[in-house]
Amino acid sequence: MDLLANIIIDLLAIIIIGIPILLTIMNLFYLAKPYVKWNKKKRRLNESDESQSDISLQVMQEDTNLKRNQRKTPPLIMVLAMAVLYPEIVSCLIFMIHVMPGFGAKVDVGLFWLILPFNLIVIACTLIRDKICEYKDWQDKEQIVVGNAWYDRILSKSRNWPILALILALPLLGIILGISVLLGQKPDALVKAWTETADWNLSTKVPPPDIPYEGHYLCTVAAGGHKKVVKPIRMGERLGHRVVVNRQLEIANAFELVLEEKTPGLHKAVRGFYDRFGLPIANRIRTKGACDVVYVLMKPLEWVFLIVIYLTQSHPEDLIAIQYMPGYRKFWQEFKKEKGI
Repeated sequence: MDLLANIIIDLLAIIIIGIPILLTIMNLFYLAKPYVKWNKKKRRLNESDESQSDISLQVMQEDTNLKRNQRKTPPLIMVLAMAVLYPEIVSCLIFMIHVMPGFGAKVDVGLFWLILPFNLIVIACTLIRDKICEYKDWQDKEQIVVGNAWYDRILSKSRNWPILALILALPLLGIILGISVLLGQKPDALVKAWTETADWNLSTKVPPPDIPYEGHYLCTVAAGGHKKVVKPIRMGERLGHRVVVNRQLEIANAFELVLEEKTPGLHKAVRGFYDRFGLPIANRIRTKGACDVVYVLMKPLEWVFLIVIYLTQSHPEDLIAIQYMPGYRKFWQEFKKEKGI
């Protein structure tokens, strides 16, 4: 049974991963394949071994489809449709940059998430190319006469469509932005959709840490308070968990390290008191406002800790800066031996 289950799981994995990859290869092949003009299609059909009636039927079908497509779609509509595709292409590119591994993203999703946006870009580029070539092919076949107006001369050349679509995409984005503002969104909402995230390439936010049971309640304050109040400065490590570190937390931990070195007995008593009352306080800190209040109440103690550190250490800021870095205790001991402290 286990062997059968493993085989089924492997087959499902091959199907789930293989089908998107196969579709990607097919889309790339179609994009790389040059567009075949109508007259070349007709020549190929005539050179084939099919019967004359089948050739005539296929030529007529191609001719009818080409005329129908171009007669029903004015050039300006095609340009507007391309302008709508451009924001989609840009969004897909930004998404790929946002989640691409190896560029600073801390969440490894592999390359599987890149398949869908990449295929959308390939399909959009293929569609734009085909429509441009179809219109040019239809113009050559029907011998369309271009008017004297400047806008007619520009629109009649399908190779100008991508540039015109790029120009029209800018006011289109302005309209979308105006609608978003009317619906209550901020003007920079489209940018914040990428930047107000955590652990990705374009992220600017710090993720909340996993606080263990024996966690430091000042870690909760540093992670949960308003950024303008508690002022987090970086990520650190405590008991194998990532924590948000601010200046207050660095000073408090550096003071504890000094206390442990200078007066081990007093440190043990203070540590026991802190462990007894620190955790219940952390369990009651549930809101950003509560974190801000605790941060302000701890300010006098922070200044006392800082004075003690400066009175006892010849390199106080070095001691403060290394707090909650991986292996910071061992590093501090080696640093003191090197400096002869």
